[in-house]
Amino acid sequence: MIVCIAEKPSVGRDIARILGATHSHQGYMEGNGYQVTWTFGHLCELKEPDDYSPMWKRWSLAALPMVPQRFGIKLIDDERTKQQFTIIEKLYAQADEIINCGDSEMGDAKGWCALSRETVVDFLDDRRGHPRGISEPEGAAAV
Repeated sequence: MIVCIAEKPSVGRDIARILGATHSHQGYMEGNGYQVTWTFGHLCELKEPDDYSPMWKRWSLAALPMVPQRFGIKLIDDERTKQQFTIIEKLYAQADEIINCGDSEMGDAKGWCALSRETVVDFLDDRRGHPRGISEPEGAAAV
């Protein structure tokens, strides 16, 4: 199964329609060999200072600079985000291929944060003529 991830539900549904993924599930569409899911913008954020050390919970000049050995990211603490992330994680675990249908230069990679998957993620960017680009059949309105 090929899993496509879009940056928001409306774009995901448009891509699903073009690909023929017409069966609706909670958090994704499926069909024609594709599962198309989405994020709600950002799923992850940078960790807060106190996520690294309890001593950094309160700011003080003595604690500066607060520089962790390695910066990290965490899932946004929101039920809707957590639920969608769980769906994405399940789809990724079963995927043969993953296609990022968002901006190829997006900084946070829209939720790839906690998914330490070694699979190469393809990027779909029809505006730049990406070889994996998809479009409507001739004569139809483009997404």
